[in-house]
Amino acid sequence: MTDASSGIHATPGAEASIDRAKLGATGLLLATVLARCVVSLDPFPIWSGDPTLLATPQTSLAPTGQLILDTISLIAAAIVLWRSRGLSIWTPLLLAAGSIGSLAHAFVIDQGSLDNLRIGVSWCAAFSTGVAGLAIARDRACRSLAWGALLALVVMLVCKGAFQYFVEHPETVRAYKEHRRQFLESQGWSEGSMMARAFERRLYQNEGTGWFGLSNVFASVCAGGVVAMLALAGASRRVRDDLPKWVRPLIGAGLLIAGAGLALSMSKGGIAAAAVGVALLIAGAILRHRLTDKPSVARRLGVTLGLLVVAGMLAGVVLRGLIGEKLSELSIYFRWFYIQGATRTFAEHPLLGVGPADFKDAYLLAKPALSPEEVTSPHSILFDWLSTLGLAGAGWSIAWLAWIAATGRSLLSRETLAIPYAAPGSRAGGVWTTPNLVRAFIVIILAPTALSAFLEVHASTPEASMARLVAAVLALGVGVSIATLIDRLNSVPVGLAAAALALAAHAQIEVTPVWPGSGAWMLMVCGLCAGNMVSSRAGMNPDLHSPTRSGPTSDTPDPAMTSGAGIGARLGARVGAITAFALATACAFGAARMWSWESKLREAADLVTPVAEVRAAYLDFAQSGKGNAGELAALLGSLGVKATLDKPNDVMKEIAIVQFDRAGRAAAMLKDAGERARHAPTLQAASKLWMQRMAERENEAQMLAAGDEAALAISAAERATELAPTTSAWNWLGTVRREVGAALGRRESLVAAASAFEAGARLDPHGTTSSLELVRVLDSLGEKTRAAEWAQKVLDADQNMRLDPLRHLDLSERARLESLAKGAGGP
Repeated sequence: MTDASSGIHATPGAEASIDRAKLGATGLLLATVLARCVVSLDPFPIWSGDPTLLATPQTSLAPTGQLILDTISLIAAAIVLWRSRGLSIWTPLLLAAGSIGSLAHAFVIDQGSLDNLRIGVSWCAAFSTGVAGLAIARDRACRSLAWGALLALVVMLVCKGAFQYFVEHPETVRAYKEHRRQFLESQGWSEGSMMARAFERRLYQNEGTGWFGLSNVFASVCAGGVVAMLALAGASRRVRDDLPKWVRPLIGAGLLIAGAGLALSMSKGGIAAAAVGVALLIAGAILRHRLTDKPSVARRLGVTLGLLVVAGMLAGVVLRGLIGEKLSELSIYFRWFYIQGATRTFAEHPLLGVGPADFKDAYLLAKPALSPEEVTSPHSILFDWLSTLGLAGAGWSIAWLAWIAATGRSLLSRETLAIPYAAPGSRAGGVWTTPNLVRAFIVIILAPTALSAFLEVHASTPEASMARLVAAVLALGVGVSIATLIDRLNSVPVGLAAAALALAAHAQIEVTPVWPGSGAWMLMVCGLCAGNMVSSRAGMNPDLHSPTRSGPTSDTPDPAMTSGAGIGARLGARVGAITAFALATACAFGAARMWSWESKLREAADLVTPVAEVRAAYLDFAQSGKGNAGELAALLGSLGVKATLDKPNDVMKEIAIVQFDRAGRAAAMLKDAGERARHAPTLQAASKLWMQRMAERENEAQMLAAGDEAALAISAAERATELAPTTSAWNWLGTVRREVGAALGRRESLVAAASAFEAGARLDPHGTTSSLELVRVLDSLGEKTRAAEWAQKVLDADQNMRLDPLRHLDLSERARLESLAKGAGGP
């Protein structure tokens, strides 16, 4: 008899006994991992822009949806771990340590933060997925499913990237040029501003990004896919006679698709990571052959090699930093700045860090003066966790490094990543039949695809739908082929460890492991590759049995497979399961809190977006005759507009009246939502709406009412700085006070604006945005001495922007500041 929780009772030539609860939980976990990767994520639904100016369809997953996915994945991971054994007790303890730090920022520190909740919980779910991967690696049926699904994702991403490159990007650029002014206004950017120029530089770059929005994260996944499928293509030769004829061609197709995706990413770092992985594949094969009779040497060398991959990449960043500006290459040079900023941040906040979502503002203070960027991550998994979570992040870092060490050991080990299922040289029948695999992958691949299609339905086109269908079919074929191969092999190919090490190297210069979309995917790959070696070192028994005595190998089972039975073998896994379930409970509570906030955002948007849509439709009709007159008249009537279509001035005037009324009600909703959720950007959005209403009341007859709107706008902006005293919050408060002072002739508002901009400038000592606005306000107040002092500071900071010419001041602005700095005053 075989205990169901022990996983697979593998008899060569016969189907093994499968733990269906664990297998089902694994499938559910994989579906959530893929779902995160095939949807775009929106941290501030609808209101990250200005829906009163430009109504755009919502095609992204909102934070509540993200937390629901995280909750499901944590529950699935808990079930996987509960049904497993052989996990070191230290792994769940380190999981708990890092999670406590994340949840402290999400719920406790400063009464919690929605952004820290969203990112911190996603990190907990991703790390728990990696821990579950340790257990899945020891179960033959689950492991086959996992590798097939994770690598099938690469195919889906590349298809999306190709569609972006050849179809979506040209169309997006065309639409942006057509509505450029409205888009810039909706973002609060002026024509030719630094933010507008930086956005356009990124927009005009044609590169594959998938749903991540970042080409380097896309490239990281493609690089891992290239190395993994190359390893599988080589391993398939060993069992070519046992494989269906379609398996090897489909794996070859997957390899070509992953390579094409890497080319579309235009990422030098991704290509370098793939090169590292291929080099490790070759080096691993050579060293395994030469160290056949020296297993202890191979183990030690493997551990050293795994850690050297990480240390070597970081050393390369440091070396590039020491070389300085002598080289024209800048991307790795900027990573050196990030590491310096992260190190200083950790030194100042060693216990709890600054919070998962708060690195950007800490970096503005800690970065070297020469760094021209504002980044949300140090682009290194270790420095990210340390700077944002402090000692709690150190726990995760230690665990992850242990996984990488185990992965390096597996690369050079003759034992491979799993216990063999049959005697050397004998054929081992798989536990999966092709129809069962197809059914499993239909669920795992099509469920995330359906979610993605549902979210993007309002912006979908026939071409996009066809591309999505092709991606799903190709991914299904590649996933089933990979799962079939791994299931038929006597042991998992050691070459897969090279893919994990390539990802580990790239994780020192990119955000792949901490990005909410890709983090779970990468950490699960690391967990799968480390799984067998971590469990073996813990002296625990794997989730599979050696062949029965009726099979070809009727020898006494290996002691490593029978030791640690009972509670000792299950303790670590049970603690991990309890930890994951506790995290799921916290995540569900956070989702309820997020939904309360998010529903208010949608209610406010439902008031103003119809007005923006109708106004845009009417302008198209009036200017170019586009649209149906009857439908447009009905839309105007739904807003209460009574003017006829042939009277543009009357129509636009009535639309403005409707918007004025609805903007006031929406602002009150946002103010209440921001207070309840303690979310500064929501309060700023409310403030913007009241500023719009103030602008509508600038005539003399409505001056008193305009003062009321100004007071509400200032109050909301001030409250935002109390909740989040960041540079951006102070800058917005300064902007509101300045506009109020200029519109209503209030000198005291201009003085208060100067104070706000100065507060922002002191939090961004190496930037020019706050300081430049401060100079302008001081000059308008006639404070020539202070204006000259700050003008010189802006000029000095601008000198340090030489690494990014787009951030330089234009010539006229520089000339004006030089005049002010000399005490001559502005023109």
